[in-house]
Amino acid sequence: MLEAFAPYRCGCIARLAIVFPSIISAAEVPATLPSVDQIVARMEEADGVRNGSLLSYTATRNYVLVNERFKKRAKMTVRIHYTQLGGKSFEVLSEEGSSLLRDRVINRVIKAEEEGSQNESRQTSRISSANYRLRVNGVEELRGRECYVLDLVPKSKSPYLVRGKAWIDKSEYAVVRIEGLLAKKPSLWVGSPKITQDYAKQGTFWLPLTSSSITDAPIFGRTTLDIESSVYEVRAKPDPTRETN
Repeated sequence: MLEAFAPYRCGCIARLAIVFPSIISAAEVPATLPSVDQIVARMEEADGVRNGSLLSYTATRNYVLVNERFKKRAKMTVRIHYTQLGGKSFEVLSEEGSSLLRDRVINRVIKAEEEGSQNESRQTSRISSANYRLRVNGVEELRGRECYVLDLVPKSKSPYLVRGKAWIDKSEYAVVRIEGLLAKKPSLWVGSPKITQDYAKQGTFWLPLTSSSITDAPIFGRTTLDIESSVYEVRAKPDPTRETN
């Protein structure tokens, strides 16, 4: 991502290997598949409900970066804090390895995710008809869940958009995976990462689980970055349907 990475965004950029599962061919796509507009509308509705209920969360996140050309490695462990109004902030818990890799890559990834999580930036990173030319590419099972597969073609060269594919859960209309290339290179240092970002349910919310990327940059050569989020603590609004007199 850059981030990016909440549902409908690529905010966190991350990292290691790209897996391209087989997709049902156009000839095999059932005629009953909903249109792109219908899927996006249901995504926006479901996302609005989830975002309205999610007050805050914290999680532990590990960044591991390895450069093959210079045989350098860097690791950073952070505590991520998210609030509904303030977006994301990061607290560094520990760091080791190459300071150059931490400064030029990991810190820039973190800064981009912070910026992408702010209210004014969220709309520019969503999977929507305003940001992408979209096409339904079929249905596929991913981690035991039936998903619609959407082709993503960014309408602008934004560091928050991805040229590739998205897997959308059929029952909850949440993003399960985003895969592809960033629409804009973050920098000469980072190059153009091939990214895969997976989301998983934390309670009723879909939040980042793992990210991986491989980058072949002019300066660094091949670099891999793995990001893993864990130990989520989620605070949500009370469900009024569960309230009793």
